[in-house]
Amino acid sequence: MKTSLKLLAAVGVLTTAAQSATTFQMKVAGDNDFAVFSGTPTAVNTLLYQNDKEWFLQIAAISTQTFNLPDSDDTFYILGMGGGVEENISGVLNDVDITALKSGAVWKVQMSSNLSSFLTSWNPDLAELGTYSASLADVQSAFSSLTWGDPNKTIGSTVPSSWVHPETGAGFDFSVHSARLFRFSAEAVGVVPEPASAMVGGIGLLALLRRRRA
Repeated sequence: MKTSLKLLAAVGVLTTAAQSATTFQMKVAGDNDFAVFSGTPTAVNTLLYQNDKEWFLQIAAISTQTFNLPDSDDTFYILGMGGGVEENISGVLNDVDITALKSGAVWKVQMSSNLSSFLTSWNPDLAELGTYSASLADVQSAFSSLTWGDPNKTIGSTVPSSWVHPETGAGFDFSVHSARLFRFSAEAVGVVPEPASAMVGGIGLLALLRRRRA
């Protein structure tokens, strides 16, 4: 039985509309395919990253990416897409292990119900190859039908080290051949861009005070 964690994602920069950048490193691993989105707690708005490599090449092919998080988005969504005997996903953002995002016994990560039936031409065999591309429109169409619950953390220790996430060694398990969203707030991993509206408001207030002093 394979209990491995097998996919890698990215490193990125988040920038608000006011060009206030929050830099973070992101490494996501899973079995077998994945995509990364952003949005709010009630909507998925933006596709940030789409994996395109086979699972057994992901750890070796870890790459650096640059992302722009829209200033209206404050939530990350990782779509894990299963194609093998056992499925799991893991990740580190901003040096924070998402499989350890808990407050006491309460998870700060939620896992969705299966949304594979909403994915156009869904094929677990393509997910096994890392070549299935999940569309933003399909995920948005599925969103209102999803239910959410706690993830199930598992530890991978009986597989080659080249298959295991280098920072966590653990992952969230989900059912075979399914597709699940894992969501958590950007703030939970220390990604907190300053809202552009607040910055603009502050500039306007400063200008008003200067006029009054003059």
